[in-house]
Amino acid sequence: MAEVVTVKGEELQVLSDLVAAPITGQTWLRQANAFTEAGYKISIYGKRILWLCLSEVKGDESHPGVFTVTAQDYFNAFGKDRSSAAKDFKRGIESLLKSGGVKFRLSPGKYEGEYLPWFKRVGFLKEGTAEASYFLEFNPLLWRRIVEVGDCFTRLDFVEVDPITSAKQANLYELCRQNAYRGGFEILLEDLVMGCGLNKSEASNAAELKRRFLEPAKATFKEINSPLKINYTKTKDGYKFTIFDTAKMEKANTDGLPVEPVEETEEDAA
Repeated sequence: MAEVVTVKGEELQVLSDLVAAPITGQTWLRQANAFTEAGYKISIYGKRILWLCLSEVKGDESHPGVFTVTAQDYFNAFGKDRSSAAKDFKRGIESLLKSGGVKFRLSPGKYEGEYLPWFKRVGFLKEGTAEASYFLEFNPLLWRRIVEVGDCFTRLDFVEVDPITSAKQANLYELCRQNAYRGGFEILLEDLVMGCGLNKSEASNAAELKRRFLEPAKATFKEINSPLKINYTKTKDGYKFTIFDTAKMEKANTDGLPVEPVEETEEDAA
């Protein structure tokens, strides 16, 4: 349903009403692979604001990237009490504003990377209460990079990502979701650091990366309601992730088809 809001004296028509369609466990979120692989640092609350917006888009690549989002939307989707939801919602908006934007690696291209701001305009309609409401107009150049998916996109089930409480782990899970159909992927260390929004201290050496990020992420992925079984091994220049989709295994068993066993690492066998 369209809504008219006023930002700095200007009446604007917002083409999305998130309150009318809160996201649920049956909601699929879809974003371009280029955005999945891009680099940005935001909190899990900011990540959830993005998921709220993507849930409204429903794969429509013509969507203009203009929204009103509210604390009520956040409460409907993430199920905390209203007071906590309002605080976390505000933290999410502040995280996106503080982050500034997204860095894309261009290959091949003239530049090593390209940086695009998140928003063209943000309207603070109501602040700091359970009725908080914000007007978000994404930067059109960035928005196209997020939603123009073509044949290359990452599809996420909200019920899988909802329990994740770390934005860095959520970024890694998105990378795994992107590559689940091929059974895994290899990634350079610098691309892993950029794509997951890691700090230099977390990736100072292999032992620190394993202790502070990879093992906690692997433990989280085992705990959440995910059909993906994810393992990793160190390579010369980065990491190799092996991904087994148990949902495909269940479907194959139902259809009477053979299933390839998941690759077991030495660590798993120990």
